[in-house]
Amino acid sequence: RGIPAGHKLVISCPGVDGRSAFYKACDAAGMAVGFDVPEKSRQVELYALKTVEPAFRDSGVEPGPGVVEEVVRRVGADSRIAQQEVQKLAVYLGDRRQATAADVAAIVSHYREAEVWDLADRAGDRDLPGALAVLKRLLAQKEEPIRLLNALETRFRELALVRDAAERGWIRTSDRQAHFQPEADEAMAALGDWDLRRTHPFRLGILLGQSQKFEPRELVRAGNETTKAREQAVGGFGTPELLVELLLLKLLAPVRRRASAPVGA
Repeated sequence: RGIPAGHKLVISCPGVDGRSAFYKACDAAGMAVGFDVPEKSRQVELYALKTVEPAFRDSGVEPGPGVVEEVVRRVGADSRIAQQEVQKLAVYLGDRRQATAADVAAIVSHYREAEVWDLADRAGDRDLPGALAVLKRLLAQKEEPIRLLNALETRFRELALVRDAAERGWIRTSDRQAHFQPEADEAMAALGDWDLRRTHPFRLGILLGQSQKFEPRELVRAGNETTKAREQAVGGFGTPELLVELLLLKLLAPVRRRASAPVGA
């Protein structure tokens, strides 16, 4: 019979079938709003970024390099927790208005379980202590080591491709995002499943930044080493958990350079 003037009917539920007559009737008569969090890890990452960035704008805090990403790693995609933790960070900063990754580490709490992409991101950032800490949390959560090795292999293959494309001038950057130029179309189309043109510009920007932290030969070696470690784990040659840890140490440990010999020696 309709809704009386000055009244609104709000129906809230944890889930609804979008194909049902009930949903279609509500959508036609009013407005349907969904707040679903994506299930795929990469989509969750992008969704979480969209919740954390507004929290910084609302608080008046300027996030420094890597700050938004680090908050996402700690709080996940819950917008209320993001607002709470960024406000806590703003109080911690006092008169300072720019937050650093060290500030986040000092005051922002961990609210979410570690995800596989957390490990890949730490490895891509060449952050050995962070990668080992995330690995410990993932193994405590009973995450399968084979899945971790697959994620690391994928990440280093992506970084190698992005680094090569950047050196060929096929990638353009703007406002923390990266975009492939038309010159890359033919080569990327030939890569099939490894065609990175479908990558979100923000994530492509992250991959581009990570690729700059390794020499091209290091990225090629990293891809080969992760493949080798995965094959060893699948074949039963070694403890899978130890293989992941050794791989991180091998790929992310600081390079020790020999001291130059004295002149005339």
